[in-house]
Amino acid sequence: MKIINTHAHIIKKPAEYNSDGKISDLIYDMNRGGVSKSIIISLWDHTPDIDYSLEELFEIAKDNRFGVVYTVNLDKNLKQQLKEVESFFEGGLIKGVKVLLGYQSVIPNDKKLYPFYNLCIKYDYPVIFHTGDTLGSEAKLIYSHPLNIDSLAVEMPKLKIIIAHLGNPWIIDSAEVIYKNKNVYGDVSGLFLSSQIKDRRYYNFILKKVNELIAYAGGDKLLFGTDFPLVDSKSYINFVKSLDLTEKEREFAFYKNAEKLFKL
Repeated sequence: MKIINTHAHIIKKPAEYNSDGKISDLIYDMNRGGVSKSIIISLWDHTPDIDYSLEELFEIAKDNRFGVVYTVNLDKNLKQQLKEVESFFEGGLIKGVKVLLGYQSVIPNDKKLYPFYNLCIKYDYPVIFHTGDTLGSEAKLIYSHPLNIDSLAVEMPKLKIIIAHLGNPWIIDSAEVIYKNKNVYGDVSGLFLSSQIKDRRYYNFILKKVNELIAYAGGDKLLFGTDFPLVDSKSYINFVKSLDLTEKEREFAFYKNAEKLFKL
């Protein structure tokens, strides 16, 4: 079966929670896991010696195995970013926009973000929201709860929305938002660190919670993602295969939803 990783990051140097995160490492991981394409999400605050620049990501994405998603930085000039995002959409350089709920103190239906959403609607690409747990204690969880997305989904029904990480640990709350709103999907990325996917107690806890979401909301609006380099794709593929998905739902999760939302 075709497999598309809809949530990956790359870094030039190892950092906390990350190792072996260069583009060459991602390619190796894709080959090892049988992943045909990956969506690489830019980092919100670029550090030149650690992070790949947008220009470098665009160069990488000339290989059609990759697509790029632009992450909005609310601490920088939004008007300038809006102009850049439109030019990137027009040039076919990006396949969506990401907003880092929790890491940045903003709710999804904050009016200053609406121009970015309107561009996503205009060019028919999704907006991805970080939801749930965060790496580091400085982030504010009140902003990253998945229920915050419901108001935006209602106000902008033409906007394609992806709840990244299924709002973990509020996975059943994400289930309701996905079930209720036709325009909302969820990616299964970032539910584990590499050490956690080997911890049977935590693994079984997450398996149970995601199966509860599937039982409630169905599995036809899920997307496969790993949050590379946090976890290797082969381990994550085995996790998704162990979920209570029908064969049709598994196809949606592994590639059909990705092809539709990111126009791959």
